[in-house]
Amino acid sequence: MPLNNIKLYNLTSFLMTSFVMLTFSLIYLSSLNTTLLSFEMTTVSSTSTDFIIVLDFMSLTFVSLVFFIATAVMIYAQDYMFSDPNKNRLSGLLTLFILSMATFITTPNIMTMLLGWDGLGVISFVLVLYYNNHQSTSAAMITGLTNRIGDILILFSIGMSLKGGHWDLSSLNNFSQTSLSLILLIAACTKSAQFPFSAWLPQAMAAPTPVSALVHSSTLVTAGVYLMVRLSTQFLPCEKWMSFLLFLSTVTSVMAGTCALVETDLKKIVALSTLSQLGLMVMGLSLGAPLLAFFHLVTHALSKSLLFISIGTFISVNQSGQDTRNIKANLWASSPSSFVGATLASFSLCGAPFITGFYSKDLILETLWQSSSSMLAFIGGGISTALTSAYSIKLLLLCSEATPSSESKPLRLIKNSEMKFSKLPVLFLSSASLFSGFFLNKTSAIFYTPLLLSAEHKYLTSTMLLMGWFLAQAESQKLIGTISLNPGTHHFLHSMCFLEMITTQGIMKLVKTPLYYAFKSMEQGWIEKITYSAVKDLLTYTMKLNTVLATVPSLIYLVQAMALCMVVTIMSKEAPFFQ
Repeated sequence: MPLNNIKLYNLTSFLMTSFVMLTFSLIYLSSLNTTLLSFEMTTVSSTSTDFIIVLDFMSLTFVSLVFFIATAVMIYAQDYMFSDPNKNRLSGLLTLFILSMATFITTPNIMTMLLGWDGLGVISFVLVLYYNNHQSTSAAMITGLTNRIGDILILFSIGMSLKGGHWDLSSLNNFSQTSLSLILLIAACTKSAQFPFSAWLPQAMAAPTPVSALVHSSTLVTAGVYLMVRLSTQFLPCEKWMSFLLFLSTVTSVMAGTCALVETDLKKIVALSTLSQLGLMVMGLSLGAPLLAFFHLVTHALSKSLLFISIGTFISVNQSGQDTRNIKANLWASSPSSFVGATLASFSLCGAPFITGFYSKDLILETLWQSSSSMLAFIGGGISTALTSAYSIKLLLLCSEATPSSESKPLRLIKNSEMKFSKLPVLFLSSASLFSGFFLNKTSAIFYTPLLLSAEHKYLTSTMLLMGWFLAQAESQKLIGTISLNPGTHHFLHSMCFLEMITTQGIMKLVKTPLYYAFKSMEQGWIEKITYSAVKDLLTYTMKLNTVLATVPSLIYLVQAMALCMVVTIMSKEAPFFQ
């Protein structure tokens, strides 16, 4: 079968799987039933290891979402990676990545869940390393090592579950498994890049844009949130954990929004937007609304994949330039459909009324306004909303009105230069981003939460969106030089508040310093002196002595005579024959 036919077969299979899963999810939604398919694999220490598949509204909807976005992304990748010699390898890796995510979503067993969880981590490492340069290598190491923390914690949870005689996540409902739930919660925070594990997410933008559109919308980064939603019945009753999780999500969302406002890389702005929205999902979960967190996960995945595809088209039209300071004027004229898609996705992420993101984000924020949580989370939620509006409007302004700086070479405008395969994914994802939120909100009563808010709280979200618009205008004025930012403050925000240095380079230095001194004092110190150096010095001395004796023959005879006398003397004392 030709390669093109194989790719077409894969795309058709993914699309058909998506529609079939969506149909079954609506059936399960109407009945609110759950089906478990269990296949016994083996038995270890009287503990049965089963391969369990859970079919309910949540798992089927998520699988349908993943396959739908994967279809759009792989269609887009056909044109975006057209000239790449390794594009077939990329398609294979993306297929394995999708299958790993599907395995993770549909199994509630820790043993079999590890296959999908670890598969996501390993394949994401390979995908970030795709271009095989210094930047990709550094980003892949940060991504791989940070996700390895979660993998190790999952292994710990497998060992701790052995005492209970099962590895089923749905049965961790007694107090003795509290520590196990906490370990799984920390593992989920590493995968969803919550503070202080946030540094790897912007660094992973070294991967190709189609990879980013899939990984940072509906697969890798959402795996942690999905695990939290599945385990919500176990750790929601613990108020201390939820308060701490609310604090982490607030810090993550505010930090990501602030850093996105000063970022100059197009893809990193979108990555920081993902980080901000992940913080909002975890915030909704910590408020006791896991279904709202899942609702926002679905709406965010559709909007973010659309935004990544549109940004990838902008980068291609801009001659592979990602620096916002070197974007040519009237970029929207070169790719009008992508600009419309980026506008729709940005408004959805902001929570603009009657677009998909509005139906989930507004409910989470109103739940926050109504809750009796800390004032820090209350203020942080408002600031995060304003910052989301600010960097989204800033991104659209840069793509529509930005002009190249005086130091950069002017770029030739290419009209109607959109890639032929980018229009179809943009059309699919734009339609889904426009109507899916309304559809889910009207067809599913499980997302509805009765809210009683005052008029001030009700209009607080809209007020924050307007404040973000004014903040974006002020930031755009800074870009043309009328407003200057302190270089130290700019560097602090641009480096994610030094989080990368602290969590990666700082920890490595903390570990390397004592190991370096131990290495110098021991392996290169006294151990080397009594082993390698001692043998080397003895051999050197012997060679020098042989050289001196070779120059004077009489000394050789004298040394031989002395050696013979010593041998005779020793033997005469021990052997009776000489006595």
